[in-house]
Amino acid sequence: MFDIFGFQRKPQLFATIRSMCAGCHDRGTQELFSVRTRFRLLFVPAVPLPTTYRTACSACGTSSTVSAEKADLLLASAERVGEPQMTGDRMTEGSVAA
Repeated sequence: MFDIFGFQRKPQLFATIRSMCAGCHDRGTQELFSVRTRFRLLFVPAVPLPTTYRTACSACGTSSTVSAEKADLLLASAERVGEPQMTGDRMTEGSVAA
């Protein structure tokens, strides 16, 4: 028997930032992901569902969900540090703000 319907999740890395981990309390690198979920019917992605944002600690692996507003703030702080940013479908070098 095969599945007639299901969910498809695609994570996309936006940035690697430095912040405090809620799990291990280490000030290290956190990866910021967006996860797009789609409902699929007969192997065809049919309905897009809301996008969620997650951070993952590189030290302990703790992952947590963040709001879209907090994800924007984290991206802005990463841009001030000058780390690579994901814009659209290509990586660009972040600028240092004055």
